[in-house]
Amino acid sequence: MKLRFYYFLLIFLSVFIVSCSDDNDGVEPIKPVETSGFFTCNEGVWNQLNSSSLSFYSFDESKLYTNYFSQVNSRVLGDTPNQMATYGSKMYCVVTGSGIIEVMNAQTGESIQQVEMKKDNGASKEPRQIAFYQGKAYICSFDNTVCRIDTASLIVDKTISIGNAPDGICVVNGKIYISNSGMGGGNTVSVIDVVTFTKNKDITVRLNPGKMIADEYGDVYVISKGDYTPNLKSCLQRIDSNKDELVDTFGFEASNFTICDDLAYVYSYEYDDSYNVINQKLISFDVKTETLLKDNFITDGTKLDIPYAISVNPQDKYVYVANVTDYTGKADILQFNPEGKLQKKIVDVGISPNSIVFVER
Repeated sequence: MKLRFYYFLLIFLSVFIVSCSDDNDGVEPIKPVETSGFFTCNEGVWNQLNSSSLSFYSFDESKLYTNYFSQVNSRVLGDTPNQMATYGSKMYCVVTGSGIIEVMNAQTGESIQQVEMKKDNGASKEPRQIAFYQGKAYICSFDNTVCRIDTASLIVDKTISIGNAPDGICVVNGKIYISNSGMGGGNTVSVIDVVTFTKNKDITVRLNPGKMIADEYGDVYVISKGDYTPNLKSCLQRIDSNKDELVDTFGFEASNFTICDDLAYVYSYEYDDSYNVINQKLISFDVKTETLLKDNFITDGTKLDIPYAISVNPQDKYVYVANVTDYTGKADILQFNPEGKLQKKIVDVGISPNSIVFVER
């Protein structure tokens, strides 16, 4: 009963969701007043349906609610959710293995509708990432397609073929950018016109492009993961969306990142010969001046195991990192202040949390 009361209290206090996180939706962000907590999307273990989850952490109560989605909706989230993001009053979870987009109330986590991402034979299209622009959601999938969903009706109104195993997406300057990973062998970013929903061109980048975010200046940042060897390491690159040209390849490694205001936080790690994670690092980077600010953002000696997700609270600019020790046990969320000092560790949020989304009152 206490948990049920909390849901209703959360509905009353919350107005909408915002997040300085993984997605640039083409809409001017609303500056937050006060955040009440955050959701984490926990992907679980691949092909183990009951291991994925949605958790919620309340700042007011300093309390973590695990298996939040299952408790609210009386069913599991699905097989391997890969990303979660918000747009307007809705929160969208891209569930790769199950081939659905789970659309939820952004304040309560209550399911509104499941949008199927299935092939003609009923198999999952393996949706990977989602981005938003002017009332539409765009989803790239490993079946080499991009789908467009009307965010009011939640109907897929168009699908086009694009690239090879697209694994990243963002929208800026009236264009959709898709990174074509090629399952590790791709090296292009496709540019799609929003109005005509047709491809304009391909931009050549480094091998194995994935995560993409656009900043407020119209630059598109894309991580290329390379071949996971010292011969071709990961990197962060910048595409000018006015010219649709690759203009920068930065001289540091990059596994994942987020942008909030003018600051990008980028973490990286490598693998040794036994595939153990080594050389974990978190840096800060100014996207306005294109300069490295701190080669090591963490200033108090806190060590990362396997960083797996990163986001910034838009209220106080605290940086949150999902810290995984292995891919089968529950991970912790580490909270750092803007000076890079650990403030809090929220333990056992779920297995492999890949998205952290903040709730505004």
